[in-house]
Amino acid sequence: MTVATVRYTLWPEDHNLRVAFISIVAIATAVCSATLLFRSLRDGAKTSTVVMGILFSLYATTNTVRLLDVWRLSQQSFVHIWLDRTIIAALSFGFLWMTTTRLSDNLERLAGTDALTGTLNRRAVECEIAQVFTRSRERNASIAALMLDIDCFKQINDSYGHQAGDLALCAVADCLRSTMRTGDLIARLGGDEFLVMMPNTDTGAAYLAADRIKTQLAGLRVACDIGEFGLRASIGIASIDGGDLALEDLLRLGDRALYAAKATSRRDLTGQSSLISLDRDQRLRSALTT
Repeated sequence: MTVATVRYTLWPEDHNLRVAFISIVAIATAVCSATLLFRSLRDGAKTSTVVMGILFSLYATTNTVRLLDVWRLSQQSFVHIWLDRTIIAALSFGFLWMTTTRLSDNLERLAGTDALTGTLNRRAVECEIAQVFTRSRERNASIAALMLDIDCFKQINDSYGHQAGDLALCAVADCLRSTMRTGDLIARLGGDEFLVMMPNTDTGAAYLAADRIKTQLAGLRVACDIGEFGLRASIGIASIDGGDLALEDLLRLGDRALYAAKATSRRDLTGQSSLISLDRDQRLRSALTT
């Protein structure tokens, strides 16, 4: 390809042949670039990506027209040259725009992601929850939260090492991702504490979700360099029904429910995760320690 490009652009016997070959190379490049850009829109329709795809499509079109006219016209039209230079300049600025946009999106995503577990961090979940609460107020829908804390996490670090503790956190995060719905928000608040925010979910549905997490954790074994260990967790469940929604109230209920679940877990000898649910009036609704 390189030899052909040099041959037909630097030493052509026919000027029209040079223009035709350059047009073919430009068309192939533009079509491939536009195809790749439009395929990438499946990950999100970014304006900069759409503009770049349109510019490449336009560049392929203008070169196709020039290729068809090269044998009919005695010399290249000034319009073709003007269009080529304009589109190339626009592609240069568009490339910088697209690259800057993607870098900005990646930095924002990294800033809002917990580096160890890949879940949302506290900063990101606060922004996401604000939007969830706004939509819930508009629809007068219920919203529920699960506050999860790994039991005996310090003993895991002391007995198996801090790397094992990291593996335990990742295992819990994977368990939450595989158990919860697509629209639920999963975040690591810090240490071994996780939050799951579930829009359009009442207490009963939240309790069922927590029970699924408990069941999956019961059968989970985490392998590390010096052995393997099981996991158990305390889960606090809180929900608010209706339009009187306040994030602070929901998180306060979740914290109280989690504290009660931890207390129950310390008294429990069965080795199972504990679930505690609180309603809006901060009354214990249920406890499961089977």
